[in-house]
Amino acid sequence: MNRSPGRPVPSTKTSLSGSSKAAANGTAPPPPPNAGEPNLLPGDIDYLESVLSIFADHILTEDYENCVVYDGAGGKTPFPDGADRTQQRDHLRRYVDGRLRRIAMFEYSQWINGRMPFVTVRDLQLWRLHQFCQYIWKWNLPEEEHIATIFNLTRRRANSLVSDFVARFRKLYLYPLIIRSLFRFLRKNYNPDVKPEESFNHKGRRFRVTEGRHIEEMDAILKDPTVREKIGGDHIVFTFPEDDRMFFLREETIKALLDDKIGVEAELSKLYKLPSEQNQ
Repeated sequence: MNRSPGRPVPSTKTSLSGSSKAAANGTAPPPPPNAGEPNLLPGDIDYLESVLSIFADHILTEDYENCVVYDGAGGKTPFPDGADRTQQRDHLRRYVDGRLRRIAMFEYSQWINGRMPFVTVRDLQLWRLHQFCQYIWKWNLPEEEHIATIFNLTRRRANSLVSDFVARFRKLYLYPLIIRSLFRFLRKNYNPDVKPEESFNHKGRRFRVTEGRHIEEMDAILKDPTVREKIGGDHIVFTFPEDDRMFFLREETIKALLDDKIGVEAELSKLYKLPSEQNQ
């Protein structure tokens, strides 16, 4: 796991403010004051279903309960937890639609008021990716191929954009969530009652993740100084060249990571606080 990190970019903290705080509630913007004017100017353009689906598919399952759709008139529809998958996906697409419209309105209002003087296209792309991650994906960064589709970029340019984004936000936002997500993944998918398999001359387990980047993140956790101090430095992630979404961990590595007496997860969670905990 020796991919070089992306080039750091000077950071500028951006947040929704004023009337645009409604971006956090998933509502579509209210009609403008001249809504009854004859149709002389371009009207609203609907987002493509394929685009909404890409956004919706990268919302973490544990965040579904926060995906509330507001109708703009005070009513709200919570996530239909007991509905079938088709209804749930439709709800998530409507949720994404509302958030994208609020983010777009916020961006334009800030720009027209002279409060968002982007110098380069890359600055604007990073700002938009920040908004998508913070207000739609809860910092679950999709694969580069999906970023390329959303931003209308080549895969190479999407890789570069993601590298810059990770370089800017990894310590503050991404890494704390990565840690918790991967420990949840291990606890959910590791069954100590199942006999380990033999691979790479070790006994252990193979796991399959939805995003190839998660394998790099698991490797980063094992190389974290705190983890190496607690469980030693000879624990590595084995990868499969034929499948970039599968990895293998030795049995002793998994047991050490999940052992509450060793306390790796608790120690990392204390060191790397969630964004909501960082000002407490």
